[in-house]
Amino acid sequence: MTAFTGKIENIERMASSRNGNPRYKFTVGGQSVKLAPDSSWGYCITNLRNRHVTVEVTPLQHLVKSICAADHWEVEELDASGGWENNWHDETGQPQTFSTRGEAHAELDDLLESVQLAVADGHMAAEYSREDYRVVMVGGRAI
Repeated sequence: MTAFTGKIENIERMASSRNGNPRYKFTVGGQSVKLAPDSSWGYCITNLRNRHVTVEVTPLQHLVKSICAADHWEVEELDASGGWENNWHDETGQPQTFSTRGEAHAELDDLLESVQLAVADGHMAAEYSREDYRVVMVGGRAI
């Protein structure tokens, strides 16, 4: 078994299987892979566009055997009850995650800098505290 890790991108519909089920090809980490005929992934792969995953494929044909969320990083915010929650979402409403710790910290830095500028310009009353945020790794899990 071979595994590729990266974002699911370049999703293209292929001819349906003999049984009429949808098939797709796409790239993960720059590697081209295809869904096996009659794979249940054909009904949901378009919902996983831009998700950071690890895909296990057959060695020669690169047919997808499994898809798991890859280790990734997220920015969590301290909530009123003292718990931590990822309140960052992408344009599709999915929780925002990052491929590296550095990417997550850069996003947090951008937020805090924007808030600081808004306070300086009089558009906000108070700055956000860095202590109310943390960057954590979230392990791989089945999708």
